[in-house]
Amino acid sequence: MKSHHLYVCVFCICFLVLSVGCGGLKRLEGRVTFEDDGSPLDRGSVVFVQGNMESRALIRPDGTFTVGTHAERDGIPSGEFQVYISGADVQQLDNRGNAVFVLLIDEKYTLPQTSGIVYNSATSPSPFNITVSRPQ
Repeated sequence: MKSHHLYVCVFCICFLVLSVGCGGLKRLEGRVTFEDDGSPLDRGSVVFVQGNMESRALIRPDGTFTVGTHAERDGIPSGEFQVYISGADVQQLDNRGNAVFVLLIDEKYTLPQTSGIVYNSATSPSPFNITVSRPQ
């Protein structure tokens, strides 16, 4: 009988730890568009950085995204995040026929330190729409 109680206690403790660790996620959606004509950025990912934790969202062809932290589209924890965009490029051939990747957005948006995009769960609008410029 004692071993049964031990298993129940261990199960309850594990359940509580997992519940606290995965709790508090807020659904976050948005759209990425270009500032010059309002057309959508149709590829890449939006990355939300808070310390050493990242939440990510795949950008769909219409520019929309839904953020995931532990699983795809499960939401984002509360707090303030530096935001950047990765993978917003296309493969093209240069004049020698070599494949090269060309950025579709200004390079500043590819690093959290330079993007100028900040998400704050307490003050940022929902949906969280992002406007980017093209390369200069």
